[in-house]
Amino acid sequence: KTEFHEPYFSTIAKLLPDIRKVIDASFISEHMVIKSDFMRALTSEIEASSGKNFQESIINAIDSENLCRSGFSEFETYGNYVMTRYPDSYILREWHSLRTHIKIYRNAGELTERQIKWLVSYYDAISIEKVQLFPFIAPLIQSQIFQKRFAPQSLEQIDDMLIIKFIMNLKRLMGKIMPEKCQNFIYRKYIIIYI
Repeated sequence: KTEFHEPYFSTIAKLLPDIRKVIDASFISEHMVIKSDFMRALTSEIEASSGKNFQESIINAIDSENLCRSGFSEFETYGNYVMTRYPDSYILREWHSLRTHIKIYRNAGELTERQIKWLVSYYDAISIEKVQLFPFIAPLIQSQIFQKRFAPQSLEQIDDMLIIKFIMNLKRLMGKIMPEKCQNFIYRKYIIIYI
């Protein structure tokens, strides 16, 4: 996938200083294939490097400001470790997955067979979570007309546009109900990370 979250790599560097990000893409996906021998070797190296069990080592390696935000990724750690230590053992492939953008559906039971066929024409995996972000667009996206005219990956652009519009409307509303000093604090602390 394409995401990049720097704290993950800071943590990896503290755990295993010679392991670096080895590909431009990300190893983060909704599934993880693990070779148990490689995972045992990884956890043993972490423990040998720190002198503690691997769980404690990981917690200690995460910067304190990232303890509440994500500061460790098992996907990135394992993926970069394997590609460094066992580079000929795996073949990389692009993985198209839909996670946050499927929130328009309340649950898997809402998907018809036609809608599933439309989604799997592009995606390798679809995660359906309980959270529903924008229920008011569900009828549009679930319609046959929409699905005939747009590819499944258009869900990503629609969701991104709605989030930006929501943030801009929220900023406008904040301007009417609170002092500028408070607006700037809220915008910086809670909103800017989503843009």
